[in-house]
Amino acid sequence: LAFQVLVTAMLLSVAAVTWYYVDRIDYYFDRNRLAGAQLDSVIRMSSAMNRYSENVAELLLLGRTELADFHEARNSLDASLSRLEDLIHTEIRLADTETQRTIGEQELARVQTMRTLYMDIDMRTQRLLFMREQDRLDEAIRIFREEIEERLDTALETEITAAIAEEEVQIR
Repeated sequence: LAFQVLVTAMLLSVAAVTWYYVDRIDYYFDRNRLAGAQLDSVIRMSSAMNRYSENVAELLLLGRTELADFHEARNSLDASLSRLEDLIHTEIRLADTETQRTIGEQELARVQTMRTLYMDIDMRTQRLLFMREQDRLDEAIRIFREEIEERLDTALETEITAAIAEEEVQIR
């Protein structure tokens, strides 16, 4: 009887340990999948930002681009930011340590910074397009180059590059 109790206890212990490690493996697969999805979202956002910037430049410098392309790039950029926020919120809910939650909160702060930069760029772009309509093209181009291309666009690309680097580290 003692031997059967001992064997049963050992089998239950092995089952508990196996269940625990299978659960941990699932957890790490989920985290890795989320990091991959976030990386994909950031890369898509970077592509959308480049397309958006090209459309703005074409509108100002060349006076031609399809407004549908401009709006599509704008919507794509906004959707990428929203998707990234959703993925980070999911990652925070999945986090099992305070450190992981803190990292998630920092990622959310970075996305908010990116959204603020994008909104600033978009607002200035609307102003520049209005200036172009008023035949103030030279001034609009100068502002575009100084405020958007050299400052805001560069700051946004810096944030995007940092987000990509962080997600690549998490995937490893």
